[in-house]
Amino acid sequence: MAPLVRVRLPSTLATRAGVDRLCEVRATSVAAGLEAVTTRHPQLEPLIWLGPRELNPNVMVFHNEALVRDDTLDLALRDGDMLDVVPAVESG
Repeated sequence: MAPLVRVRLPSTLATRAGVDRLCEVRATSVAAGLEAVTTRHPQLEPLIWLGPRELNPNVMVFHNEALVRDDTLDLALRDGDMLDVVPAVESG
């Protein structure tokens, strides 16, 4: 059975999509975890994904506090891992 992981959204994204801030999914990789969340809540898909296996640049994803990039979406997950999806902050 795939590991049980938690996916946490900031209140701004959760409210915008009409979903809970925290959900649990079973997934073997970061990509699979995010795909499980967007399958359960399709309204989150455009907020998280720009295209197939391409994260939306308007959000940052963290796996247990480590920043995830498109080339690290295959990182393996373990029971109890946390995926955080947060809005990207621009400076300038």
